[in-house]
Amino acid sequence: MKKLTKRVPQEDGTSVRMPEDMCHLLNYNILKLLNRAKRCGPFDMPELYCNTKVFPDYLALYSQKSLYHTSPMTAVCFYSFDIEFDGRNGLFWAIYFDDKKRLAYFKNRFKNVRFFISPDYSVFGDIHKMENLYRIFRARIVALWFSLELHAVVIPNASYSDSESFSVYFSGLENAVLLP
Repeated sequence: MKKLTKRVPQEDGTSVRMPEDMCHLLNYNILKLLNRAKRCGPFDMPELYCNTKVFPDYLALYSQKSLYHTSPMTAVCFYSFDIEFDGRNGLFWAIYFDDKKRLAYFKNRFKNVRFFISPDYSVFGDIHKMENLYRIFRARIVALWFSLELHAVVIPNASYSDSESFSVYFSGLENAVLLP
């Protein structure tokens, strides 16, 4: 297969060919995170590992930025309407589109936060199963970003729409010792 390259002009007037960023061209930027995580189960859900010996002593909601540092052990959680933390300019979409400006914003917003509860994307028994699965997947991607990019402890959040979905929604949490 021929490698895709682009011509990059140099200061001396010449140009060199550089490989194209295929993840960017194919809009699959989340692969950068997924390649750094183990995937489990029939849907390749990213695994979250949480085996912390220390625990948060305070939970600050995503919307309560002024409370993120109430104590050194404060955890940021996402127990609010999804639109508050996952709108057009939300973290998942910044990760998905590799929006460097938005990612820098979120890194600054969460600067020095040591604990997160994995985002609580709403799942329902009366919507398409694929939509529910995609919501769980998005929560895992954001949790991976907190863990891998911010080096924070991420406590998995257990979301499910009905008891028949346990095996799918809990896939990838087998090694999580702690659930809120």
